[in-house]
Parts: sequence; structure tokens; C-alpha cells
Amino acid sequence: MKNEIRLVCVDLDGTLLKNNKTIGSKTIAAAKKAAEKGIEIVPVTGRPLSGLPQCVKVLPGVHYAVTSNGACVTEIASGRRIYGAPLSNQKSLQIMNLLNSHGYLFEAFADDVGYIEPALMEKYRQKFTGTPVGDYIFGSRRVVPDTRALFEAENKCADEIFINLPNESERDSLADLLAADETLGFCRLEKNFLEVLHRGTDKGTALEFLCSYFKIGRENAAAFGDNDNDLPLLAAAGLPVAMGNASEKVKNLAKTVTETNENDGVAMLLAQF
Repeated sequence: MKNEIRLVCVDLDGTLLKNNKTIGSKTIAAAKKAAEKGIEIVPVTGRPLSGLPQCVKVLPGVHYAVTSNGACVTEIASGRRIYGAPLSNQKSLQIMNLLNSHGYLFEAFADDVGYIEPALMEKYRQKFTGTPVGDYIFGSRRVVPDTRALFEAENKCADEIFINLPNESERDSLADLLAADETLGFCRLEKNFLEVLHRGTDKGTALEFLCSYFKIGRENAAAFGDNDNDLPLLAAAGLPVAMGNASEKVKNLAKTVTETNENDGVAMLLAQF
């Protein structure tokens, strides 16, 4: 590699994790060798901190995690947040008021968990019970009767608000409506999900913070991703790497394409650092 890699930021689902939400033995071995060289490996995910699998927390070289799509950076061992860019309490409540007026189901990430109301949790139970995705959701959500009332009463600030829309058309219409507020940023996922964050908050800004925190240049950072919400992460890294299962946009942005997540694609490049 032309530049010495000191920081490796890696997306979780579809990247570091196999489809069964485990880490392959080749990747674990490559991470161990990288850690012995002093390379920091940082998981970067849209999940809240409580949704970080144990296999990720104990992976060699992992001491910090980027969660909520870049809104938080946390030291895992202590739980200390070293970076945060949440929505204000007022802004969180404004968004929830709008969503409630339309009857849209949503989750609000704060306190390292996802606050969720019974109707959406029941929808998840019907769809994901007995699956790895279900294990993640049910282990990282806190069911509350009224999310907005809780956030108002306890003056909570959402790291992000994750909205479950009926279809792509309503998702895009809602994004257009919220876009009138220049303080908000968005991430579209699949056909019916919308994530709302503070404007300028994404996985790429978190990587830039980490480079500053570790006192290294972006040329010393590599990033692995597969989905379009990983584009800011790869754009910020000196060495952007796309998984073999990545979207075409991610592959076009990357400097190199590795194997798929099922075939330990992260390990193939990590072993070269």
C-alpha cells in the first residue's frame, strides 16, 4: 500500500458481518494481525451502540465505535462518548409531531438504544422473530408508550430518527417535506426507510473526526462499505474499498473492490495493511 494505513473504518451489515451476523474466521485472524501492528479498527454503523454484536466488540483492534450513521463515536470499554452530533430536543419534538400527525411509524435513537412504540415493535416481531435481524432489533430497542412524550418529559435529544414508511413514494415525499428545514440531513435506505439526522452528520464526518482524534491524515485511513449510506464514509477515506456485494455507486467510488462479505472480503485487504 502506498500510504501506511493506521485506521480502518468498516461498515457492519453486508460488510464486516456475514449474512448470519457473525464474523468469519479469516477476518478475525486478519484483524488480530492488524491490531498487532497498531492499526485501529472502528465499526461504523447505523445501529445504536446497544445493537453492536459481541463478536464486533471483542474483535482485535476494536476500541471505538461509530453509531447512528455517524452521529456518535464512543469508546466501547468505558461507554464514554467522545463525539456527538444529535438533533436538538426542540428539533426532535418537531419531527415527531410531524410524523405523528401523518401516522408514520418511527424509532428515535438516544441513550445508545432505539426508543420504539408497540405498533412498530409488533410489526418487527411478525417479520423478524427467529432471525439474526430480529435478534439485533429485540436486543437494542426499548418499547415506550409514547416516544414524543418521553423525549419532552426527559429533554432527550435524538441522535437520529428512523422512519418506517409504507412505500418509496411516501418516503420521498416526506424527505422533500423535511428538506425545507436546512438543519436536517437524510439517509434513504431500501425503498421505505428514511433516517433523519443533524445536517452534515454522516459516516464520513465521523471518519474525519477519528483522523483528527488519532492525529493521522485521511490518506492513512481505509474504509469498507457495501450500501449507498456508506458513500460518505468511502469518500472521506484515503483508501475506499467496496465489497463484492456492494451497490454500483459504492463500487464506482471505491479505489478497489474486494470479495463479498460472505467470503471474508474485509480480510483480503486487511491482511495487506
